[in-house]
Amino acid sequence: MQAAAEGFPTLEAEDDEKEKEKTFKILLTPSIPGFVTDDRVAAVAASLSDRLTADSSSGAAPTRIEVVDCPEGPGKAALRAAAIAYGTFATAVFKNVAAMPDAKAYIGAVALRDQVREALRSLLDESGADAWAVPATSCLPFEHNPRQRKIPILVGGEEQEVGYWTAMLPYIQAASVAGTPVVTVPAGFADGGGGTNSVACTEQEMADMALPLPVGMQLIGRRGEDEALLRCASAFETVLWGEDSARLPRPSIGEL
Repeated sequence: MQAAAEGFPTLEAEDDEKEKEKTFKILLTPSIPGFVTDDRVAAVAASLSDRLTADSSSGAAPTRIEVVDCPEGPGKAALRAAAIAYGTFATAVFKNVAAMPDAKAYIGAVALRDQVREALRSLLDESGADAWAVPATSCLPFEHNPRQRKIPILVGGEEQEVGYWTAMLPYIQAASVAGTPVVTVPAGFADGGGGTNSVACTEQEMADMALPLPVGMQLIGRRGEDEALLRCASAFETVLWGEDSARLPRPSIGEL
């Protein structure tokens, strides 16, 4: 108490300073093979590799981000297990409360959940990463869709429509099944009206777009280490958008 009163740093202040000097390591997967992902979402996600590294090395940011390409994520087997387990656990929520899984199906889903948990843990532990970054959804934001109609997306430069749940669920299944913490952070803007893969990070760049739409990234951390993930997400936003998020551009609501 006396040391703090005389202007000496407290233990908490020293911890904060050490945190500012930390380099956070993020595994980046712009799109997962086998998932139908909008080209524009993948383009924004892919741009993070250069943008995070450039901004964190400029000296303007108090923290540093190391980005490591991770094209396969936790692997096909784990992602397939997550999809099956998610389908079992979510049956009563999304389909029919009367169609609850029987004991055999539930036990099988629990075993798959454990497989997914181990795959995500290994992914982070073996790489020494703080988080795994993947898109929040396969598609750009769309109009209110209570009837769950098909969603238009751009794949390979061609417009097509995919099922509502195909667009919304694939990227959230692994973390949802494993019970790991997730923080969704703003990554940039894509053109929802021009059909191009341009990425906007400033208001000027957004002004050149027909319809700038936000793209979010999930940062997936270790199970039980929520605070560590929040620190990583805070560093991500600080490096990308600035201390007070003043650099985060905001589209005109009237124009949308």
